[in-house]
Parts: sequence; structure tokens; C-alpha cells
Amino acid sequence: MHTLPSRSRGVRLALAVGLVAVGVGGAGAVHAFVQSQSKTPSANTEAGLSDAQRNALYEQNTAAFETRLKAWYAHLDQQHLDLRTLRRVGMMASVEPPAADTLAAALAKADAAVTVVVTAVHTAQASAMALPESDVTVTVVGQAKGSVAHSIVVHQLGGVIPTLDWSGAMIEDADGQPMLLPGDRAVLLLTRSADGGSYRLESYTGEYLVDAGGDVAAMPGNPFHDQVTGLTEQAFHAVVAAALHN
Repeated sequence: MHTLPSRSRGVRLALAVGLVAVGVGGAGAVHAFVQSQSKTPSANTEAGLSDAQRNALYEQNTAAFETRLKAWYAHLDQQHLDLRTLRRVGMMASVEPPAADTLAAALAKADAAVTVVVTAVHTAQASAMALPESDVTVTVVGQAKGSVAHSIVVHQLGGVIPTLDWSGAMIEDADGQPMLLPGDRAVLLLTRSADGGSYRLESYTGEYLVDAGGDVAAMPGNPFHDQVTGLTEQAFHAVVAAALHN
């Protein structure tokens, strides 16, 4: 596993949903986050408590956080949310390292290599014990490998989360696969999800955004980033085709 750099130490939500473990230490992250949201002083709340009492307090605060988080998602109109205006922060979590060190190897591992345009994004209702995940609906406009439907869902780590004061929303990005947004054009290397009805991005080597000028960009951490970033989309497709047939 690869440990992500802490690119935003102030984002306690990442700690709350990503670093929770059984016992005092992990639950304390949730406790600290919930207390920061409720503005409740934490200096003396645990003084004189036994471990069992502390765990009970952490469980109570975790439940309160969970209830508030569910209510926040329930009232969030994701369909009309302008994702491009939201602040983006890095996720403090561990993700799989790149599974391939060349484009040819990445393509060999992929079940599908497709060019897509993103049409919709919906973040699943994250809990205090889980990282946010999103269903990204895309229209497939080109296929280099595999056979997929015209419209598919890509299940992606990261998504829309509340701001620290709960007054708005921001986007939490996983390292190596920043959130795809409606209107994005990209070449994606995908693996089928266990349910067979959706796909996932290859870690680090699965996402190649195409900018407004038609140039391709690999994600930071991609082992062959410098070899493909800056290629035109047409040139990148040619490189992909060559790698598939060699």
C-alpha cells in the first residue's frame, strides 16, 4: 500500500472517515472532528474516564457525526451542484501503488481502454467509517480495448464532502485518480468491478484527462507520466494502439 502525503492537514473530515480504527486511537480522530464541528471544548471531557468510558464517549460522538453526515447528504442537491466551483483537497488515505510501470503493462491489466465524456457524478453517502466514493456516469465515444456499453458507470474513490463548518461542499481527491467532473473528456483504463455492472480506474495509470486544447495529461505518480503527458489525443491513441499490438 502507498501512503498518501498529507496535502491538507486541516481537513479533519479525511481523518474522521479515513483513519478510524478499532480502539481508542482511531475513534479519537472521529471524536476530535465531531468536537471541532460542535465547537465543544475537548480539554477536560476525558479527564478521569476509564478506557471503557472513553470508548463509550467516542462511540456516542461517532454516532452523532454519522447522523449529521447522513442528514447533510440527504439535503445535498448533487444534481445541480456546480462541482467545478468547489475547493479540492487531497485525501489522507492509503491507496494501491501503480500496478504497471509501462503503458503496455497497464493496458494488459485493463479490461477496457476507452475514451469518454463525463455526464454525471454522484457521491455515495459516506459514513464515519468509510471513505467517500462516487459513481461517475460516462458516455463512451471511443474504444481501444474491450467491449463496453455506450454509457457506463465508473466507481471512483473520492467525491463531494462537507466543508469543515458544514455550510458548503468541497471535493476530496484520492491520489492518482482525481475526481472526474461533468464535461471532462478522458481516456480511461478500467477494470470490471466485482459486481460486473460497473468499472474502476487503474490506480495512477487509469486516468488521462484531455484538456481544451486536445492534449493529454497523465496523473502525478504515473510511472510513465513524462512519456505521454503533452501528447495530442490523436497521438496518444496511436501510442495506445501500438502498445496493444506489440
